Amino acid sequence: MPRFLFASVVAILLIAISATLWLKHDTLPGRGHHLAAALPVTVGNWTSSEVPLGATEAVQGAVEKTLQFDDSFFREYRSANGVVGLYVAYWGPGKMPTQLVASHTPDRCWSESGWICEQLKHAQALAGMEDRLLPGEWRIFSAPGGSRLHVQYWHLVGGEPYDYGGRLNRTPSIWRWWRDAARQVFKAPGEQYFIRISSSRPFEDLAADPAWHEMLAALAKLGLAAKPSG
Repeated sequence: MPRFLFASVVAILLIAISATLWLKHDTLPGRGHHLAAALPVTVGNWTSSEVPLGATEAVQGAVEKTLQFDDSFFREYRSANGVVGLYVAYWGPGKMPTQLVASHTPDRCWSESGWICEQLKHAQALAGMEDRLLPGEWRIFSAPGGSRLHVQYWHLVGGEPYDYGGRLNRTPSIWRWWRDAARQVFKAPGEQYFIRISSSRPFEDLAADPAWHEMLAALAKLGLAAKPSG
């Protein structure tokens, strides 16, 4: 049996075992619907609008059925500095396998929709927020029509950032799938957030805008605040 097929079969078995054992795990209740109250509908003099999950996340209904998040928030904010998109999804403790959430990133979903990743950085601090926010995955994507987006995303598991590794995660890391599935045989994952910011301008161009910092302050309270050193 080819190694990849063997590894895939074993990983599926581990996930099935994990799902069965989760029924016996004692998990804390989730937060339920809380993102609308925690995140700003408007910031400063920016205008905003609610955005449905679009082509870059595949068909909305299919995504919601697969990921089964407990709450989600997706808005676009417009100002003289361009367009900023904020997407946040939430799962309560033990609700969803870590590896399944980790496999739905712009690296995969956007690439499958025809976008091209031009640049990437792993564990990158958001410009100007090095001491205030956790590092995340930084990307520049170009759309089929030629427009470009600057992207930063984070996946928090039990309050800790998920380590994607220094690669474009268009296909999940087999090693990480194994690791996550093995861990979850004995312990269901904590609550999870997937947070993505996109901008039509470089993030550095937003550094002087108070509205930008208002948005980031809300995300810090949600769990993105940098951990104290030492």
